[in-house]
Amino acid sequence: MQSLMLLFSFGFCCGGFPLQKIGSGLFQSETVRRSIFFCNGALTGLAVVWVARCLVGTPAGAVLSASGLLVGRLFFPLKRWRQDDLRGAVTGSLLAISSALAAAFLCGWLFWYLITREAPLSSFMAALVLIPASLALHEGDIIFIFTAFLAWFFLHDSFNQLEKMARTGIISVIYKVPLLYLESRPLRVFLRAAVLGALVLAVLTTAILNRMVSSEAAPAGVFHRGSDGEPVVALTFDDGPHPLYTAQILDLLKEKEVRATFFVVGTHVRRCPDLARRIAAEGHEIGNHTYSHANLLRRDREKIYLEIARNNEIIKEITGVQPVFFRPPRGLYNRAVLEACFELDLQLILWSVSAEDWIEPSAGDIARRVIKHARPGAIILFHDSGDFLRSEGGVRSNTVQALGTIIDRLSAQGYRFVTVSKMLELDENENAPE
Repeated sequence: MQSLMLLFSFGFCCGGFPLQKIGSGLFQSETVRRSIFFCNGALTGLAVVWVARCLVGTPAGAVLSASGLLVGRLFFPLKRWRQDDLRGAVTGSLLAISSALAAAFLCGWLFWYLITREAPLSSFMAALVLIPASLALHEGDIIFIFTAFLAWFFLHDSFNQLEKMARTGIISVIYKVPLLYLESRPLRVFLRAAVLGALVLAVLTTAILNRMVSSEAAPAGVFHRGSDGEPVVALTFDDGPHPLYTAQILDLLKEKEVRATFFVVGTHVRRCPDLARRIAAEGHEIGNHTYSHANLLRRDREKIYLEIARNNEIIKEITGVQPVFFRPPRGLYNRAVLEACFELDLQLILWSVSAEDWIEPSAGDIARRVIKHARPGAIILFHDSGDFLRSEGGVRSNTVQALGTIIDRLSAQGYRFVTVSKMLELDENENAPE
């Protein structure tokens, strides 16, 4: 997490520094000056995201550095250093993140500019195009969220143009917004704040849900850590199998002679049956993580049961293993989930230490967090697939990179690595009456 915050701060400082004006004073033509502004902004965006790619290597790092750049351009404390033209910085950032999205933004901007002849509003409309484009191009969740923030940035920039566009009828036709409301400054301020607030609330809610961990007072039937009687930890991996990352993790575990527990998603097992069979063949445990990585709190009792039971059947059919453990997506469960687990004879397993690799921090951040919080009896949560919102699409290369360091460092501290079933067995033996 530290690396991501540093990248945001780096982008913010670059956004506030007046790099965009370099060379513009040499020319009198306003067209040339604006072209220089655009090119300088694009180069700055490219450079900032390139640094993030080198340091962290994940889309989250690239997006946070680009977001910091844009926030710095609009809200830097020194007002005279603020920049009111985001197009260059956005184009450069998008080129480094996804060239296809950069092309979509430029084409969208040109299309709307030819219609409206208003640059700020054209930027806003082009940014709106990026939201469905990111989905159509199967970009990651963090990039989808970034495109929504871009729309807000340009909405902030283009509100002064809305009144003029409303008089032409374009806005009123597309959005059915009466001119009277657009002329109201308090309403414009409210709309800016409401859109930004909704975006921030959505991100924070998702982040909180993704960070859900079991409490020390877990109810009966829920297991989140073993006893601290022996120096053992259990490595667990959610959301796989993934054709790239799961294979790399299995190679590493084989090299280190470590056994782990994989909580797999049924749709992924169907897509990668050979990997699922390899997990079982190499002595690792397979647990149930629902068929489609569904949010079980939003399902009724029957659908919860079907999500879990269907995955049980797929795992048994493909690997020959009958799962005995279940982990709900994001650790979220209710009474209906517990009842389904009881009916299917599954033990609900959570975790006591999360690598928080779902936010795609640096490998160093992942390793430091796990090593710092590891305790005897810890069940450690990693992800070999998944994404911020969906069950796939995230980058887990840093998880793979950090895993070797974690195993070596914990081994040097005297820890042994066991499966969840072994952890339960040790816990039962220690708590058995003499």
